[in-house]
Amino acid sequence: MPTQLTKGKRRKAAAGEGSFWGSLRLGGFFLEFYLFKEMIRPFFLGVAGGAVMMLGNQLFIYADLLVKKGAPPLTILHILLLNLPAILVVTFPIAALFATLLTLGRMGADSEMTALRAAGIPYRKVLIPLLGIGLLISGLALFTHEVIVPQTNQKVKTLNTNLILAQDALPFNPGEVVRVDSDLWFHVGSMDPKTGLMQDLLILDRKAETGHLRYPQVISAQRAQRVGQVWHLQGVVIRRYDEQGRTYYEGHVAEMELNIVNQLVGPVYAERVPQEQRAAELWEQCQRYRKEQRPAADVARCLTEYHLKFAIPLASFFAILVAAPLGLQTVRQTGRYGSVALAIVLVFVYYVLMSLGRAMGRVGYVDPWLAAWLPNMIFGGVGLGLLWRFLR
Repeated sequence: MPTQLTKGKRRKAAAGEGSFWGSLRLGGFFLEFYLFKEMIRPFFLGVAGGAVMMLGNQLFIYADLLVKKGAPPLTILHILLLNLPAILVVTFPIAALFATLLTLGRMGADSEMTALRAAGIPYRKVLIPLLGIGLLISGLALFTHEVIVPQTNQKVKTLNTNLILAQDALPFNPGEVVRVDSDLWFHVGSMDPKTGLMQDLLILDRKAETGHLRYPQVISAQRAQRVGQVWHLQGVVIRRYDEQGRTYYEGHVAEMELNIVNQLVGPVYAERVPQEQRAAELWEQCQRYRKEQRPAADVARCLTEYHLKFAIPLASFFAILVAAPLGLQTVRQTGRYGSVALAIVLVFVYYVLMSLGRAMGRVGYVDPWLAAWLPNMIFGGVGLGLLWRFLR
């Protein structure tokens, strides 16, 4: 009896129970748990790395308010933290792709993939758990994008509005034409960042007591300075036009006050953008645009953003769908460093496709659903083709 126990212990020690080799012999879900455990660390490292880079980019945007305007650091930090859920949704596909390729690269470099094949374990035993992890990540991203992100983005809008009013910082850049609403536009030639003195101000205003003007009146000013909620204009010229576009009035005023700050902040931040709405709310907005017979570009832009609410969160699954079989191929040829290079290339290709599709869908060049799902369809097609090769 003691001899038999000693032999059993030796068999367990030889099998390496609890290790990679032991998990293969014990069967069950040990291989699935092993893959999940190996992907956790690179996945969270990828999420953290992507989030830090994107938060750094946003901090650069707020640096002017922080340094020059003296904005409260805690308010800036609060805004950055509220932006984190939206950032995570974007970083999930990148992190999933890197985690898949790095895990397979590491297993190939350590000859674990060779051991799997030698033990008679087919590739589907590796690929199917990876796809399951992709669905899990996509589900988490979809929940975050649909439930958490709209709420946090609304809070970010409120904080931004309060910050703009409190710190005397207007939501535009000199040289841009800013549309306040459907009847009011303005343009600032240049602005001194220290004093806030604006040069060469131009305002187009279509509003009139009798309705909307066919040709907007033009208000130009040589200089403008904001004091509180009012702009003080100097060297003002007002021009008005008749129905044929001919000038019928031109007046010169030395000084003029214009209460436009609330108009700027209000309309710019009043309408809820797609990132602040749930999918159902955005769909209702798109249907309202159709009923109101809005321009086709507005409807296309709305529908594209609606489909992106599903396409972006599900990108993690399609990223793993193409990364897993490609990773197996790369493992045999280049090892773990080849996996890193492949991951960088795939991330670049995916976001180029997403940017192109989004741009074409928003202007109506292609159908909105196709524009939103184009990257996933391409990656999914390539992934299914590679999976068929490995699983046949």
